[in-house]
Amino acid sequence: MTQKTTVLHSLLLTAASAVVLLSSGCVEFHSAGDRPSHSSNATGAEANFVPGGSYNEDKRTQPFASVKPARDIELFDGSTLLGWKIHSRNGEAAATTWSVVPGLPSYIHCSGTPWGYLQTAHRYDNYRLTLEWRWSGEPLPGADGAPGVRNSGIFIHTQEVPAIWPRGIEAQLKEGYAGDFYITSVDVVELYYIQKRAAEAAGSTAEAVRYAKGIRVVPKAGPSNEKPIGEWNTYEITCRADTIELKVNGVVQNFITGVSVQHGHIGLQSEGAPIDFRNITLHAL
Repeated sequence: MTQKTTVLHSLLLTAASAVVLLSSGCVEFHSAGDRPSHSSNATGAEANFVPGGSYNEDKRTQPFASVKPARDIELFDGSTLLGWKIHSRNGEAAATTWSVVPGLPSYIHCSGTPWGYLQTAHRYDNYRLTLEWRWSGEPLPGADGAPGVRNSGIFIHTQEVPAIWPRGIEAQLKEGYAGDFYITSVDVVELYYIQKRAAEAAGSTAEAVRYAKGIRVVPKAGPSNEKPIGEWNTYEITCRADTIELKVNGVVQNFITGVSVQHGHIGLQSEGAPIDFRNITLHAL
């Protein structure tokens, strides 16, 4: 953590923290005054080739309120997981997946197993998110016994759905791919054109169209600029209206527009490899 005064949203300061086991198989760290979480009725319907068409959401029609930061908000208080919820695959026990490691600064450690994510209790919109991450161990081996690939991500504008991965935008952290976007059931202009070009290149068969619609990645602009394993990297994610910009270690690597979901939760992903996170801060635009 930095030396500046930690600022938490007022809803997280109204009472002592508690841990609640939720029926969906997640653990929520919150204060007694927090409003409960709700489940979105959003579906994972397949996109058609009409920009902004199939999901066709804007902020006015999304059902839950969000917070637009007016000042810096420290999402990690340096000593607890207050203000976060743990989601795990099939409700698997995840008590040891996420932990706080004390130090100057302290950080959140993720063991990588089971798969799942740590999600903010509250939704946010129009902000600049800064954080640091580093790989802190070996990934799980693959099915063939060979070393796996280190994988994780930062979830943006996520909507709660009954699935292992949430609906929303992932700022990729997979080793060598930090700066990619991975899109799940959200309309994005750049992804539309990637899918459209893929369909045109593959042909007009139903199989080709299904393949094109299955593409979810908007690749980063340049080569990987991640630091060596074990060193801290920085992510700067700016969400402004229907656009999102990604900076990796100070370099702009991606920018998307026409994002149909413009607010939601923020999440840290557990996907098979030990990883650490620190200095997780929302900044006002």
